[in-house]
Amino acid sequence: MFRKLLMVAAVVAAPVHAEVTPELAYAHGMIGINERDDKFLLKALLNLDPTETSWCAAFMNYVLEKHGEKTTGSLLAKSFLKIGEETFEPTLGDILVFSRGTEEWKGHVGFYMGETEDTYWVLGGNQSNAVSIKQYTKSRLISARRY
Repeated sequence: MFRKLLMVAAVVAAPVHAEVTPELAYAHGMIGINERDDKFLLKALLNLDPTETSWCAAFMNYVLEKHGEKTTGSLLAKSFLKIGEETFEPTLGDILVFSRGTEEWKGHVGFYMGETEDTYWVLGGNQSNAVSIKQYTKSRLISARRY
């Protein structure tokens, strides 16, 4: 029930002209899959051990590839800076790339679900070790990408 409330809150905050893409709908259907209970499923889908490797980029590549979209082929979140066109007004389903930590190469990537004044709602993999919707501060955003 809580997950559904988060989804409703995120979608309500998204721009009203946006449509749910097949990629976003597919990713949404995977919410709740986590690296503890579903380790072998994630291993099979993403071709990596999710308990040993950061897998947000692998999840995004998997979802995009499943729908015939261009992928980065990389496990680096920041590789998504090369996907699509940059947008300064993200809409539902756009790709958001964030900084993470102090090391330049580290990052996080997920699908835009909506926003508040200070945060973005993001659907992605490896968020609290699961596919989930989570908030990220806007100050961490590097780029929003429309594919």
